[in-house]
Amino acid sequence: MLTGPGLIVRQYRPHWLLRAFAIGFLALASMGLINFSSNAISGNPHVTDILVPAFLTLFGLALSIHFFTTSVSLNGDVIAVQSLFRKRRLSLAEICGRREDESTDSEGHKTQIIVLEPCDRSLPDLKIERMYDFDLDFEVWLGQIPVLGE
Repeated sequence: MLTGPGLIVRQYRPHWLLRAFAIGFLALASMGLINFSSNAISGNPHVTDILVPAFLTLFGLALSIHFFTTSVSLNGDVIAVQSLFRKRRLSLAEICGRREDESTDSEGHKTQIIVLEPCDRSLPDLKIERMYDFDLDFEVWLGQIPVLGE
């Protein structure tokens, strides 16, 4: 199942719907930027006519980059969470326990987060959102870690 030193046995990416949303958002924002910039060239340009679509395009680009570069990898007894600018990892022996938190934003949307707490409290917790396409192998690996607070 999960064996092989030095090999990434399982790699999980964000759900395809999130990546499709990011690409769609980027495409719509880019079309808005093209439309507003062509209107600004032909008429009286206002700063906000170009700033808002430019900001939305940059946000869509950042969102797309995030969803296409972030991943969770399992390599035997090591879990790693990698994004564009950082990689955090913990081995199974370094993890004292896990808990599942749920955060709610101002609009009531809930996000489930897996929190892996290291035995060495000088290390930060490893937090993993449940936005990835996890499979049974991941759940089996996670099941090896004791649940905190039970």
